Amino acid sequence: STWGLFTYMLRRAWSSLTGAVSSAYPSPVTDSSLESVALDGPSTRRLPSKQWDVYFDVARIMFAVPCGTLATVWSFTFCTGHVYHGERLYDAVMRRSRRPGQGLITVMNHTSEYDDPGNMMACMPPSFLFTTPAIRWTVAAEDSVFYNTASEIFFSLLKCLPVTRGGGLYQENIKAFIARLDEGDWINVFPEGRISMTEGTPLLPIRVGALGRMLMEAAETPMLLPVYGEGMNKLKPPDRFPVRDKNIHVHTLVGTPIDISDIVAAYKADQTMCDEDAWLAISKRVEDRFKEMRAEMAALRGYDSDEARWDARVAAGEVTNDASLQHP
Repeated sequence: STWGLFTYMLRRAWSSLTGAVSSAYPSPVTDSSLESVALDGPSTRRLPSKQWDVYFDVARIMFAVPCGTLATVWSFTFCTGHVYHGERLYDAVMRRSRRPGQGLITVMNHTSEYDDPGNMMACMPPSFLFTTPAIRWTVAAEDSVFYNTASEIFFSLLKCLPVTRGGGLYQENIKAFIARLDEGDWINVFPEGRISMTEGTPLLPIRVGALGRMLMEAAETPMLLPVYGEGMNKLKPPDRFPVRDKNIHVHTLVGTPIDISDIVAAYKADQTMCDEDAWLAISKRVEDRFKEMRAEMAALRGYDSDEARWDARVAAGEVTNDASLQHP
């Protein structure tokens, strides 16, 4: 009930306030007893702790509800939204299709800054916004999102975790993602690593490393669920405010879980597969699934889309996807 949720959140807030929780954003860490990020550069920062997470539970509801509501309204009111098999995502998030304690990683193609939360919230009922523990964590570039104290607070309340560009595959930040997965949380990842900005939004190569490390090092292999979207680049073009136009159609397709059990078994069987080989195999599997879902989306849309026409031109040898690689 609403009253039960309210009293529960008050108890959580009170326990955190009386627990001598340190500042959520202290100065850069110099004490080796604290969990820190050792990187080549000045951007060393303290990672969010479990106490910090509890401390902001109440504030998260105040931020998540209006932001999530706006994303839902924009995805279904100011444009025309279409969701295919959204129940697959909802069931996975609400642990109906996962084993107890199993984490969830969703992987999604990246065509707009609005992919998350736009596409994700389109699959969820409005009541989902009040279940803050179930809301996804997302991976965000530290230099783009966590650039000052105000942005740190805002995006942390929206459950963003920092990753440092150029910090390497073994940076300490990734340990925070793995810790969330070990608690059964949901993490959303854009494995392409950047936005596809050219005509036809072709799929970019899947980056090797962070995704594979999270899957391999989690205590229990997380569920890997693909989500494919089209049209969001027209609703929210790069560096522009979202457009209001009912003639814009945004499509979201949720696939079935990607099976990587054979890769995990080979990796753990006397280390017959090294880290890099396992990560590369996972990236290849995700890339293949995205291609399958792109073809499925074209069939659902009747091949009447910029993406389908672009793929036809690529198949005919008229254009290539190489131009997409020129965009940062």
